[in-house]
Amino acid sequence: MWSKVFFVCLLSALQQSSFGVDLKFRECSPRMPTAVSNWSSPYCVCNSTYCDDAPRISRPSGSFRSYVLISTSKDGLRFSTSTGSFRGSDAAPDIKPDASITVDPSMTYQDILGFGAAATDATGININSLPEAAQNEFMRSYFSEDGLEYTIIRVPMAGTDFSTRPYSYAMVENDTLLEYFALAEEDHRFKIPFIRRAMKLSRRPINLLASPWSPSPWMKARPTWIGSNTLKREYWHTWAFYFAKFFKEYQDQGLNFWALTPQNEPLNAFGALPINSMEWTVEDQRDWVVNFLVPILKKTGFGNINIILVDGMRHLLPEWPQIFMNDSSTRKQFAGTGVHWYLDHSYSVDRLDETHDLFPDKFIIYTESCPDYDADLGSWYRAEQFAVSIIDTLNHWVVGWLDWNMALDERGGPNWNGNFMGAGVIVNGSAGEFYKQPTFYTMGHFSKYVPPGSVRIGTSNEGPFEIKTVAFRRPDNSTAIVFLNTHDSERIISVSDITKGAIEFSIPGKSIHTLIYW
Repeated sequence: MWSKVFFVCLLSALQQSSFGVDLKFRECSPRMPTAVSNWSSPYCVCNSTYCDDAPRISRPSGSFRSYVLISTSKDGLRFSTSTGSFRGSDAAPDIKPDASITVDPSMTYQDILGFGAAATDATGININSLPEAAQNEFMRSYFSEDGLEYTIIRVPMAGTDFSTRPYSYAMVENDTLLEYFALAEEDHRFKIPFIRRAMKLSRRPINLLASPWSPSPWMKARPTWIGSNTLKREYWHTWAFYFAKFFKEYQDQGLNFWALTPQNEPLNAFGALPINSMEWTVEDQRDWVVNFLVPILKKTGFGNINIILVDGMRHLLPEWPQIFMNDSSTRKQFAGTGVHWYLDHSYSVDRLDETHDLFPDKFIIYTESCPDYDADLGSWYRAEQFAVSIIDTLNHWVVGWLDWNMALDERGGPNWNGNFMGAGVIVNGSAGEFYKQPTFYTMGHFSKYVPPGSVRIGTSNEGPFEIKTVAFRRPDNSTAIVFLNTHDSERIISVSDITKGAIEFSIPGKSIHTLIYW
């Protein structure tokens, strides 16, 4: 079956030189998971000598109505490409589409900021477990022109649960002036080298986003890393200075930050979750940011770093942004709102609209999203979860969407507290291999083909709810439409654009596609 898929994709590629599709891209080397379920799909195997690419797409020669369709499916397609042309004013074929998509380029919405994931300790540990050549393939897969071209990296400030130990940069007790502040071995071995390699590979600028999980226990009301806990008020100044010290240390390594969040999931500690955490009430966090963090960052030369508030689940919207930005003097301190996807199933996407309507000059970005519970090789269910979330949130003013860990091991770690999860890439260090999950390809349908600076444009969808769409005008003035078919069966799609004409094509059941046309 897989050799047939490979042959069809290769034959299609050989026909596409005039359509702006790179002929040299390498196809997925598929492998099915050992434990097969109704949601099982191939994952793609990479090693030191071979790894598949994300095909480069450029403006084709000839007709201005040309299009390229990039496809990924539960049955095994991975960035498969096909090409064609809009039929202009020609008579419509005798086909009854299941869904009719109409594009309205005159209706414009938010600019896209980018897509990415986090440079956790677990990510760095797993990369370092691979041979050097396989490491290079891993980095290319995420950051090069032949990869997903991620443009945002979230950088934890010290440890998270996806570390092998809890730690901070201020481990000496009562060091209120932070005279002993120091980056950890993990920064020098895992995070900083990883970020440098990513920036060297990328043709697009990469934005760094900093987030803290927990200060040292001596700064907290209860001297623990986890559980219900707050920052002692006598250390509010010290904790703000901690941020400035962190940015200076990274600046000395040649790395500058685009943005920060004041606290990862500030309500986690209230729920006593078993991860590094610290709780904040919204009023206390606002007062700390406005009266301590902002002045210290300005004084130390880091006042240009954007502050993204909330960095928690959707149920905090729009109340937290309202309290943070309740007057003009505080509102100007914040660039946008960060959201995590974990409770989206319980809280309406309308909360994003409400937040945008209140603060239309402030962006909304999803700063963390992750499938729960272990690695789950080859899960199409998780790929579909990602696609549904990304399409739904982009259609409601979100400007970017971040995965959590870029790489985990076959258990879904390491994680010092056993909180194993999934990732876009699973690493088998002992075999010198890594496995690209279906979620990796879901991310690429957006990060690769909807670059920063793209603008969401209007669409209408006459068809079943199983077909989800979102459309953009890209910086090169082409149009990109992402389609998701959540149904088990093939569906016929019609796309109409008043500036180009119409096309019809079929898409497999359980599949995601990016259509690009000029």
